[in-house]
Amino acid sequence: MPRFHWDAANRKHLARHGVKPQEAEQAILDPHMIVVDVEHVGGEERSRVVGMTRKGRVLTSAFTFRGDAIRPITKSYFEAKEAI
Repeated sequence: MPRFHWDAANRKHLARHGVKPQEAEQAILDPHMIVVDVEHVGGEERSRVVGMTRKGRVLTSAFTFRGDAIRPITKSYFEAKEAI
């Protein structure tokens, strides 16, 4: 299983959205996850995806790869206005 890099700011951001780190990880690793966008910021590639947790919550996420770890940038509930 890939390693995730969480810091206090990430965890605080998740808590504001009522999302636990484990749920965020599940959504990012969802085998049916959809990549919505990929952008380059400050020389790093950031992916924006929509994925589902084991309990069926649909979440959006932005993350990057740093070394051998996945570094979540943000996570929230999927909103209808974001529909693909």
